Amino acid sequence: MKTCLVLCDLPVRYRVQNFNNKNLSLIFERWEGIKDAIEYGVSLANHFGFDRDTLLSQNALIPIIYYLHTLGKGADLRGYTHFEAKNAAEIRKWLTAAMLNNAFGGASDTVLRETRRVIREQYDGGERDFPVEHLNRRIASLGRSTEFDNTLIEEVLSLPYGNRRTFLALTLLYDRKDWGVTGFHQDHIFPRSRFTDQWLEAAGVPSEKWWYYRELCNQLGNLELLLPDENMEKSAKDFSEWVKTRDPSFRQEHLIPKNDNLLTLECFEEFIAAREDLIRERLRKLFQIDPAGETDA
Repeated sequence: MKTCLVLCDLPVRYRVQNFNNKNLSLIFERWEGIKDAIEYGVSLANHFGFDRDTLLSQNALIPIIYYLHTLGKGADLRGYTHFEAKNAAEIRKWLTAAMLNNAFGGASDTVLRETRRVIREQYDGGERDFPVEHLNRRIASLGRSTEFDNTLIEEVLSLPYGNRRTFLALTLLYDRKDWGVTGFHQDHIFPRSRFTDQWLEAAGVPSEKWWYYRELCNQLGNLELLLPDENMEKSAKDFSEWVKTRDPSFRQEHLIPKNDNLLTLECFEEFIAAREDLIRERLRKLFQIDPAGETDA
């Protein structure tokens, strides 16, 4: 219903008085266009690989639905024209950054109202592209962010195992898009069972570092996405041995450092540092960010 309010250019807040007879009549009158835009938006998100596990905010999808609604019937951006490919790619990156920043969490009515205003102003001014830069500036003025920058990369690297944002962030490490149709597990590259006092002592890790190793164990640098059967096969096996049973492309796909010396528990801290560097490189390339913090035009 909130999407109906946004698409009909009505007050955004979900209140009983906003669903008076006049507004309901307008929604009913425009229902076919509203329904089409919602279907286009959900279909586009699913095409990106978003599902109930990775679409962390339904509200974050509303500006995209509004944008598709302004483009008109049939504008689902799933075709192969330059316009469709360009804007679909921009929307995917923007939606991902918005959700990882939790830009539409909590009280987001003001954010929805302002994003609607930006999209409408740009479209009425003759701009048909999804206005990423204008949206980012307006949302930043509200004290929130929809940008993927070096600050967000560092936040992503600290995300813990099991968090819904962690799964979404991990999907960015891979080129595949079938997250919505194939079940994946968050797997600890170095198994959690290796971080007991006994294992850490045997590996020669100083006792004052045990707590730190356990903390790193559950952070994104030690996580990957595996198919259920593959995860069960790996189970609590030593990673340095198990990875030898994989195709050589496995390490590149999962951003595993090439140095075999880092695949031992005594070098776990160095392994995490090396893998985090690979993740930073991947994300900076994906979102066109330079190390100094500037987003490329």
